[in-house]
Amino acid sequence: ALESAATTVGAGHAVPPGAAFLRYLWVDVARGGEVVAARVMTIGDQPMQGETPVPLLTRASHVVPGSLAAGQTRVVRVAAADGAQAILRGRAVRPAVLAALGLEGLSASVPVHEIARR
Repeated sequence: ALESAATTVGAGHAVPPGAAFLRYLWVDVARGGEVVAARVMTIGDQPMQGETPVPLLTRASHVVPGSLAAGQTRVVRVAAADGAQAILRGRAVRPAVLAALGLEGLSASVPVHEIARR
């Protein structure tokens, strides 16, 4: 099994910063360059309409908090073969937000950043 922990260290603020419902941070598990378990952890707030995730606050009845406060740690354990790595990735804007704004054509131009690998 692989244990992955995400901790907010040194930032002095929650992660993701700013409008956390727009940002998208997640952890993938990879082995040999291939993702073997996608999005085993997500970090960021999720607007909801009832029990259904929605992309925009204007469509939401409430928001499920999912950001990491300063100094907070979140841990996930995943069944994975030896040599597997946890990879923290992020996007500045979630694809669903761009689509809801009629800007889905811009989604491909918003890069996915690899933030950490362990």
